[in-house]
Amino acid sequence: MGNAATKIVSYLLIIALGYLLKKARLFRTEHSEVLSRIILNITLPCVIVTGFQNVALSGEFAAVLAMGFVFNAAMLGLGAFFAKRAGEKDDKVMYGLFIPSQNIGIFGAPIVQACFSPTVSASIFIFDIGNAAIMFGPSFIIASAVSDGRRVTPLSAIKKLLSTAAFDAYILVIALSLLDLKLPAPVLSLANICGAGNGFLAMLFFGIMLEPRFDDSDRRMISKILLVRLAAGAAAAIFVWTLHPIQPELKIGVTLCLSMPIATASAAYASGLNCKKERISGVSALSLFISAGLALLLAVLFS
Repeated sequence: MGNAATKIVSYLLIIALGYLLKKARLFRTEHSEVLSRIILNITLPCVIVTGFQNVALSGEFAAVLAMGFVFNAAMLGLGAFFAKRAGEKDDKVMYGLFIPSQNIGIFGAPIVQACFSPTVSASIFIFDIGNAAIMFGPSFIIASAVSDGRRVTPLSAIKKLLSTAAFDAYILVIALSLLDLKLPAPVLSLANICGAGNGFLAMLFFGIMLEPRFDDSDRRMISKILLVRLAAGAAAAIFVWTLHPIQPELKIGVTLCLSMPIATASAAYASGLNCKKERISGVSALSLFISAGLALLLAVLFS
């Protein structure tokens, strides 16, 4: 519990630091673009590589992998439902990116590894494979197509997917796990060094983008996204605990994943597609604050 609280408070303080540095004019909102590129293309892939180095894909995790994929596919469907009814292009992109996806590698992993068993820790990374398959796949591809005004073709979808560094990292670690192979020690050492800065850069990114002033349309969109995520996560958690036969430790891992905030990658990608910075920072920060409270509550209940 103490370790979880320390991690969460540290994250919130880094967000505040980023915001204060922007107010002191050491950073501008535009600098978040550089951070988003570093996160998406360097530090986040390194987190994936290092996070999976001790995870073996075995039969008992198959249900967790399926739940990660099915839940986020359903969330993608909800995002598409709201996007179809939205008038502005910016709204469509936001619904498609922010209703699905969980911030497991950056926000969740340090908290879970500090407070729970190796089985629980492994389960969140397995769940994250399904999360990533949707987030870096159809969610990003469709959002990009909507933003560019181009029709999605199978070839363009595959090209976009394979050009996403984080998705490529997941393909690499899954292949290595199935083949029972390990990356060379120097590669893992470099990945550990780069990945260690991911949490700091991600929270600093949120702080630099943070703009606490919203108009009515921003408030409505942010409220809708957060309510949909909370309701869907709660419904899925109830199903897992009452109806699914997996072992309790795996149920804990899945429930923790369902409480995670909006993925940093989604926020970084939305920023790259020129969505409103106020909306991106607002929904991301509020989602993180809500998840911080949920993570503390679950740490008390489960640890």
